[in-house]
Amino acid sequence: LVGMNVQVVNAFIVSHWIFRWRTAMNDYFMANWGRLRHIEGASQRIQEDTMRFSQIMEDLGSTFVQSIMTLIAFLPVLIQLQAHITELPIVGAVPQPLVIAALGWCLFGTISVMVAGLK
Repeated sequence: LVGMNVQVVNAFIVSHWIFRWRTAMNDYFMANWGRLRHIEGASQRIQEDTMRFSQIMEDLGSTFVQSIMTLIAFLPVLIQLQAHITELPIVGAVPQPLVIAALGWCLFGTISVMVAGLK
């Protein structure tokens, strides 16, 4: 019940913030309308581009926050489970081996996706 209420409040806050952000971007572009007027379909492009940009940023931001919350939620579990593990197979003995392995795997995945996105 608490989680459901938090999600509803979170969705409202994010939607409200995105709406106000899009409004501010539209106001900025409309203030510079004289310089944009010669571009074909500029008014529609302003609306679509600000909508697309704000949706992408909302997705990236919410995914980032969700990933951080998942990390915070599972850190105590990893710390308890690593009591019986003292070293990593290739690396050897390191402090907090499961936490290091999880963070390393996250970095590897992020870098792999970034490299794949470049091509």
